[in-house]
Order: sequence, then structure tokens, then C-alpha cells
Amino acid sequence: MSGEATLDSITVYSRLESPSAEWAARTGGSVVELHSYSCGAPDATSATARMRAELAALWPETADAGVVHLQERQEATAPAFPPGGAGSRPGVRTDARGVRIAGDFVELPYLAGLMERASMSGVLAANDVLAEAGARPEEILGVPQRGLFAGLPVTPRPDGPGLRIARRARG
Repeated sequence: MSGEATLDSITVYSRLESPSAEWAARTGGSVVELHSYSCGAPDATSATARMRAELAALWPETADAGVVHLQERQEATAPAFPPGGAGSRPGVRTDARGVRIAGDFVELPYLAGLMERASMSGVLAANDVLAEAGARPEEILGVPQRGLFAGLPVTPRPDGPGLRIARRARG
């Protein structure tokens, strides 16, 4: 996450996948996705302008970058999970024989982001089908299930309510 008001994610696909790298080589450009998960802009053009301005604030060298091709989209298709909503979403398994559910809205037994949840739930659903057929499951890889601060001592804040993480001295 970028920490900006509109721009949440920047992905340079021309560094990640062959088709995008090939297009970038042919055109002399890059394939870049600017993404906002919770954009309040009234339309895609306004959202794009906001995200490009925030990108330029983060990386000034992008301010004068020309656009070879632009594809704008504004959708409200990402599911919204209210705080405390864990346990209220459906899981992969259902009561109906042969029916599994997969997607970014599915509850998982792992920590996962939106896209990771979509792919992991698909693998879990496939593994359930494989288990019925007596086949080995596919391995599921994901992010560490403990946060960076897990295991550090938690001490009361001297300035009032709440907690702070105690730092270990480096020496």
C-alpha cells in the first residue's frame, strides 16, 4: 500500500510477466497498473488523474511520463468486509454434496489478501475434490501467519491508554 489518499497499489507488470515485457519492449514503454481499493472519485477519469498525481508525488520522475495506451476502469466489485466480520463469510465447503465455493469473499483458515484469498480458496476447493477422488492435495503457499511484531513484549503506553511495542536494543 502506498499510503496515499487514492493510490493503493502500483504494479509494474512489464517486470513481472512476459506478455507485458514484450509489449513494453515493442513500444518503448512500461505496463503499469495504478489501483485504488476504496476510491471516492466520481468517475474513472478523475480517479486516474488523482492516482497519477499521487504517483508523481511518490516518484517525481513519473510526472512527465507519456502515456502510450491507457485503460481506465472504475468498479465496485471488491467485497466489503465489515470490521469484526470474520466468521460471517461462507467457507469453501458447503452442505451440498459436490458444491464448493471459491472467490475473494470466501472465509479461509489462513491470513490472505483479496487476490490471494481468491486463488487459495480455489486451491482449497480443488483439494477437497481431489480428496474425494483419493488424490494428493496441491500445496498452498501464502504469507507468514504471524505478524512482524508477534512475540515482542507489549507494554502499556506511558502517555495513556493503548499499548506500544517494546523495541529490542541493537548492539
